[in-house]
Amino acid sequence: MNGKSKLTVFVKLSVTVAAILWIVMGINWTDMAVRISDISWPIAVLSFAVYSLWLAPCAWRWVRIAGSCGYDIKVMESLRGYLVGGFFGSFLPTGRGGDVVRGVLSAKTHGWPLASILSTILVERMTGLGIAAVLTLTVSLLAALTNPLFNGVLVSAAVFLIILAAAASVAFTRHFRIIIAIIVRFIPFEGLRRTVDQAGAVMCIFADRPRLIALPSLLSLLNVIVLVMAAFVMGHAIPGFTAPWYSYWLVIPLNFLSLLLPSVGGYGVREAGFIVLFSLFGVPREAAAVFAILQMIFATIFAIAGGVVFALSAGKAPQGDS
Repeated sequence: MNGKSKLTVFVKLSVTVAAILWIVMGINWTDMAVRISDISWPIAVLSFAVYSLWLAPCAWRWVRIAGSCGYDIKVMESLRGYLVGGFFGSFLPTGRGGDVVRGVLSAKTHGWPLASILSTILVERMTGLGIAAVLTLTVSLLAALTNPLFNGVLVSAAVFLIILAAAASVAFTRHFRIIIAIIVRFIPFEGLRRTVDQAGAVMCIFADRPRLIALPSLLSLLNVIVLVMAAFVMGHAIPGFTAPWYSYWLVIPLNFLSLLLPSVGGYGVREAGFIVLFSLFGVPREAAAVFAILQMIFATIFAIAGGVVFALSAGKAPQGDS
């Protein structure tokens, strides 16, 4: 590990530890214990059942995007890829390392170009972030009309959406093909030149046929709806969790965006985000912390499931068509 990699890991660990310390030091643990003891576990289990549905639209989204580029990824393979990627992304300080693992496994399974597969994942993630940013901007605009505290959220969401739109306008336009062609021409290393060319080819497919993004965008919206509904049910399981129904439509998408901050698997940052955002809607800090813990448990269960899937498949021939 070189110096830059060590610094990156150090920053991620520092952010995660700082966020966890901030949570721990600001909690009334007596109040917290009472709320945890009074959780309605049948409702919490129902919340987890709803939460579990998030995997379906995400897996199908990757199948559609990869299929548009000529890569026949089956739904079950996509499900396994998401689970295994979630395991690596949750427990290793690798940023989007889970996505890289997912792409590497798929490329090795079928002998496909790694750069092309990773590009399909990039398109998928940009689609999801775009939907999250649009929802955040819309709901924060409505919230800012009644509470000026949301003006900062509104501005941040607008800036992020502008940046994302600018990136998409570059990546998914015909001009991008020209830029890639020029770059490829001057790259002296054949392997790197081929990698850049493969990635550019994937982007150009969506530049020529932007309608291909329509269904993945709807699936991204369905994913958010599932998570919002799961969060809404979870809120009813926690004593004193008084968040209004519309707050979930801001907090959940905005929490997606907060995970772009450097951290180890989102731990600490994700939980702190829930506490800060729900407190804007009058939710007691301890109630929001219980919500954050339950969300962490749900995510960790899926991460562990991904580890089990990976362990069971280790040493076996990949079965991409099952």
